[in-house]
Amino acid sequence: MSSTAAVRPPGRRRAAIWITLGVVVALVILFFVFAGLYADVLWYQQLGYLNVLTTQWFAGAAMFFIGFFAMAIPLWLSIQLAYRLRPVYAKLNTQLDRYQQVIEPLRRLAMYGIPIVFGIFAGVSAASRWQAAAMWINGTSYGKTDPLFHLDIGFYLFALPFYRSAVGFASAVVLIALLATLATCYLYGSIRVSGREVRISKAARVQISVIAGLYLLLQGISIWLDRYAAVTDSNVNDMVNGAAYTDVNATIPARAVLAGIAVLVAIMFFATAFIGRWRFPLVGTALLIVAALVVGAIYPWIVQRFQVDPSQKTLETPYIQRSIDATRDAYGLSNIDVIPYDATTNAQPGALRQDAQTTAQIRIMDPAVISPSFQQLQQFRQYYAFPRNLNVDRYQINGNEQDAVVSVRELNQSGLTSRSWFNDTVVYTHGYGMVAAYGNQRSSDGQPVFLESGIPSTGTLGQYEPRVYFGQQSPTYSIVGAPRAPSRSSSTTRAAPTMRSRPTRRSAGTAARSSTTCSSDWSTPSSSRTSRSCSPTP
Repeated sequence: MSSTAAVRPPGRRRAAIWITLGVVVALVILFFVFAGLYADVLWYQQLGYLNVLTTQWFAGAAMFFIGFFAMAIPLWLSIQLAYRLRPVYAKLNTQLDRYQQVIEPLRRLAMYGIPIVFGIFAGVSAASRWQAAAMWINGTSYGKTDPLFHLDIGFYLFALPFYRSAVGFASAVVLIALLATLATCYLYGSIRVSGREVRISKAARVQISVIAGLYLLLQGISIWLDRYAAVTDSNVNDMVNGAAYTDVNATIPARAVLAGIAVLVAIMFFATAFIGRWRFPLVGTALLIVAALVVGAIYPWIVQRFQVDPSQKTLETPYIQRSIDATRDAYGLSNIDVIPYDATTNAQPGALRQDAQTTAQIRIMDPAVISPSFQQLQQFRQYYAFPRNLNVDRYQINGNEQDAVVSVRELNQSGLTSRSWFNDTVVYTHGYGMVAAYGNQRSSDGQPVFLESGIPSTGTLGQYEPRVYFGQQSPTYSIVGAPRAPSRSSSTTRAAPTMRSRPTRRSAGTAARSSTTCSSDWSTPSSSRTSRSCSPTP
């Protein structure tokens, strides 16, 4: 028994190991998948909506199998027909002979494996669109029609998305089947290329022309359905949804023309299956491409650019009104009577004289708008920043109450060119100063007028501690400062630093007034200070 195990080929042992690993990995994956599915079942069952989950699963599974077979069967038939109708005694070149020698042992596997692989991808794609199919099956009439095509609104909600998805899926199936047919026919001699001459067998010609005709026919249907999609597209600078002037007068008619051309070219391909001439369908395909560029893209652009844009208000008004009416109808507001109201006032001259102080403080600086101005005028260092929305406060200045837009100049470590633990924790540790601008004043060029600004801070707010250790953007903790040195002669000997942690963050307005007082210039990073004498302040 031991001798038998000793002479077992090493290849079999490796194969057994890989098979075991594959089984273990598959079991682990299945376990996690089952755990997630079972958790979903318990959750929905507890809420009393298990049928919602099972409906989604059944619909997705049904759509997967529909998509799988809808892709795999046509693809398999295309490959089988191209192979069985090949010329038996075709004379192939040396390169194709080598290709056949390599592929022939795998032919049967490829003929079934390729449709299965594409079918799986198609099934997954179809399963993700189960909601469109469910809405189409359960769609109902809305009872009202659109003003352009006069179709029931339920068509746009339930049917059109499904039709467009189905046509797109069918187009992908036919295109992949056409490519597989061309590859098989070329590999087995049904299509032979000799210099500039291309010879195609009768069976291959019929199969290729029919599949190509089906593809162009589906493209015509898709373009025709795109006409209806214009009813729900966004237009007029994304302000309204619905067909606008360019859509009604250029895009929709152009799509109708393109759909007709595509159908005519498809008929040419079908005729090629019998008459055997490729010139007409190939020329028709080229004309279809040119028409798609000229009629489908350039012509609508010309109408929009030279006709609509100069008179947009006049031309777009009826279509904007359609969007407004549809929106009101959707929210149940279509029956509201609009009554013009002529506003009148009974205010007497001088009635606001007693409120002169209040009206003088009417704010013209918006704290949600002028943050970029603070950033440009008062940042000074790349490691300082201001919040997006500034704060509002009032101060007593010369006996008068003054409205102000305020913010602290906070530390912004993301602006540092070199990030490290030392820089983030020891060097760049705090913001500096408060910046305040008059809320009711602006300069001649529209900039804010500051009543407190600069580094060091100067202005009308008096003396205060400018360092900001506890702000809205402060780091988690910083190592700063040290107790006051016992004498001036020993000030160069640095004591043990203190770590300031920030379990909570205060508001920016309060943070500028609570820290420590130091004798050095605290607007510079900590590494540039040679000596410090610090004492806590409230």
